[in-house]
Amino acid sequence: MPVHDVAMLVIHVACGAPKLFNRTTVCKLWTRSFVWLFVVAIKGNHVSRSEQGRGVCCWKAMDSASKGGPTRILNKDADFMSMKSQLLEYILDHNHEPEVLSELREETHKLQGSIMQVAPEQARFMTWLAETMKAKRAIEIGVYTGYSSIAVALALPDDGQLIAIDKNKDSMAVAKKFFKKAGIDHKVSPRIGNGQEEIDKVLEEEGPDSFDFVFIDADKFGNDAYYEASLKLLRVGGAVVLDNMLWGGRVADPENTESSTIAIRDLNKKVFNDKRVSSTLLQIGDGVMLCRKL
Repeated sequence: MPVHDVAMLVIHVACGAPKLFNRTTVCKLWTRSFVWLFVVAIKGNHVSRSEQGRGVCCWKAMDSASKGGPTRILNKDADFMSMKSQLLEYILDHNHEPEVLSELREETHKLQGSIMQVAPEQARFMTWLAETMKAKRAIEIGVYTGYSSIAVALALPDDGQLIAIDKNKDSMAVAKKFFKKAGIDHKVSPRIGNGQEEIDKVLEEEGPDSFDFVFIDADKFGNDAYYEASLKLLRVGGAVVLDNMLWGGRVADPENTESSTIAIRDLNKKVFNDKRVSSTLLQIGDGVMLCRKL
């Protein structure tokens, strides 16, 4: 539950100051509290397979707009797609997930920041894409525990290469363990450090037009620079995939002026108008912008 909601409720109850809030606001806060507590009580610590890798919060906010519109359920995550959990499970049942990735997904769920793991069907899409492209050399900026890295590396030939860049040595340690379990550690070159600095090093070492595939899932303020570097590194016909480009639906909310939302919104617009690529914005996971270098 958002901290500001808790704070306002505490003020309302402790201070007994109803004049601070109108009736609609108070009702919304209490309803949010009730729904949040109810969901937590029902679900406990369990998060379903369909929720893992989707940035799913364990509460839904009731928003009875003061504009007089109908009450609606809002989910502050990728379930903004209005996709039922049952349908998501059906999708997952019809996407192959190697046992090692299933094991990694479960281990990652126990870790702090597990929200950063990509959705299983998104990882499968990336495997399929790399296979279809016959990709041999790939880069990932933002590895976390390696779920998407393994998905891509599995599609590369035995003499292929994935340069995996992340700044967090602890999550990279988990990734390395699973690279070995997956039998793809000989294809992966892990790099720990600042994303921009590392990608600049790769460009200097390998030169332009030397890679087939780039996946960007790092800090959203650096995405534009990563995108530009990727276009230099990719061969003509190569693909760059940007993650979290729907940002839980926040990009479509004109009232959302958070800096991260603006950064993603601006990059979506830039890619849409970029004559250097052929692009499409897909409703997979938390939104994927797929670009092919022309």
